[in-house]
Amino acid sequence: MKCLSCGAEVKEGTKFCNQCGADQAKLRATAEKAEAEKAAAEKAAARKEAAEKAAAEKAAAVKDAAQEAYQKGKDFYDIKDYDNAIGKLSELIAIGEGKLSSGSGGAGYGVHLIDDRTSADAYRCRGESYRVKDQHYIAINDFTKAIGLEPKNAFAYERRGDCYRLTGQFEKAVNDLNIALNIDPESVFAKETLEKAAAGKVEADRAAAERAEAQRIATEQAAGKAEEEYQKGSECMGKNGYDNAIKHYSEAIKMNAGHALAWAGRGEAYRMKGLYDQAISDASEAIKRNPTAYAYRTRGDSYRMKSQYDQAIGDLTEAIKRDANNAFAYERRGEAYRMKNQHDQAINDCTTAIKLYADNDFAYATRGATYWGTKNNKQAANDLEKAVSLNPGNTFAKSILEKMEAATMMHAKCDGKVRYYAKEGEDTRAGILVFEIKPSLFANGYFHMAEVPGKVHYAVRNGSNVKEGDLVATILQ
Repeated sequence: MKCLSCGAEVKEGTKFCNQCGADQAKLRATAEKAEAEKAAAEKAAARKEAAEKAAAEKAAAVKDAAQEAYQKGKDFYDIKDYDNAIGKLSELIAIGEGKLSSGSGGAGYGVHLIDDRTSADAYRCRGESYRVKDQHYIAINDFTKAIGLEPKNAFAYERRGDCYRLTGQFEKAVNDLNIALNIDPESVFAKETLEKAAAGKVEADRAAAERAEAQRIATEQAAGKAEEEYQKGSECMGKNGYDNAIKHYSEAIKMNAGHALAWAGRGEAYRMKGLYDQAISDASEAIKRNPTAYAYRTRGDSYRMKSQYDQAIGDLTEAIKRDANNAFAYERRGEAYRMKNQHDQAINDCTTAIKLYADNDFAYATRGATYWGTKNNKQAANDLEKAVSLNPGNTFAKSILEKMEAATMMHAKCDGKVRYYAKEGEDTRAGILVFEIKPSLFANGYFHMAEVPGKVHYAVRNGSNVKEGDLVATILQ
């Protein structure tokens, strides 16, 4: 055998060459690897060649199928067999778009297996077949694709224009037909169809104008009736007929959903009935349409009644921004501030409300309650008594006065003997022990503490026997 490196004769099984010293085992392994790689490359080349041949044969077959479908489609179209024309041309278009044969290479607008001109012709013929069969919207789609492939084809424009005309799209029809005449000024079809499209547009414009006028009249009539219902609702509000007010306002809204005042009025009626969620919803609708002080104050006071004081303050502040003389918004915001223990703001708002409306028992009651909460009992009593004088039915003011009276009038809680701890006329503070009543010598006593500051005035002598409920002492302020 010969050395695989230098070619010198070496004995079979010799590991190293006597002439060059090359490792024969390694050289054989390298040679075998090279041979294997060569064989693999030859196989890959053969597979590639076979695949390319198959692809070429497949492409040729698909192209032949496309050519056959096109020719048959055209033949059917020429003899006005539109159903079969549509069927064959659809086969062609499907092949070109790669829908019937994977890897055919077709995509986008046209049937690229042939050429754009033939593809455009296929779309035109199929579009015209659909047009003749009164399938105008499908035809429009095909003519549009044909125009995309061949923009200067008058036939596609004039036929698409006719489809637009027949579907009532007169402006598009006139535009397409004018383009068709620019391309082919002698087209009789385009001229005649343009006249029809222009006449159709005139008629359509006239009909549209009539419909618009009828709609305008109907809208005005509905608005007038809505306004009548709104006025009736407002009259019911003045008579405290809130259910009837809601009924009329609801009718106004049905006739004119944009009537912001009707939304606001119904919201106010719901508020007066204590239906605060409905009031908030309606006032919100009114605000969307017309953000008035009236709508904000209705929603704000409804939030207040639901103890959502921050939202109430926000809305009532918006009402005041829109109407600085809105006494209602000031008094209700003052009450919201009182409930948040923001006493200064509450007093300021109520004072402003009273300046704007002197006979405001709500503002006097709120300010009085705020003063009472800050231990300013003298001013509290003045305001609360004023509120009751303005409105004897103001139960809130009365209840605070009763609490104040209970705090200053100290009655016996049991039968027994009185023992005083404070001196007559002595100044006291809230929580100071004033007197004790013992039921018997050995029983525990009942201790009475002052609830408000002031001077002690005793109604009975020290050591007197009293019965439960007897007035024992008064705190004079």
